[in-house]
Amino acid sequence: MMFNWSGYLDLAKELAGQTAGQATEEAKLRSSASRAYYAAFCRARNYLRDEGCSIPPTGIAHVIVRDEFKFSTDKQHRKIGQNLE
Repeated sequence: MMFNWSGYLDLAKELAGQTAGQATEEAKLRSSASRAYYAAFCRARNYLRDEGCSIPPTGIAHVIVRDEFKFSTDKQHRKIGQNLE
């Protein structure tokens, strides 16, 4: 079953919008930012994979995905790469 990575972005928005105590608030915001990044990363990774780019299943994948977009000739792709930094 394929996971819909946009679900992480929806969760991030939900977490960021909830109210809670101060300690919990920081944890929610950190989790929200983390889920939003992971949603963007996985969608970008899957796009590159579907375009034929080989992405290793290791931590270096984050650098490869970012750089594939960052150094693209396409202006929108470069912006995606910058946003993944």
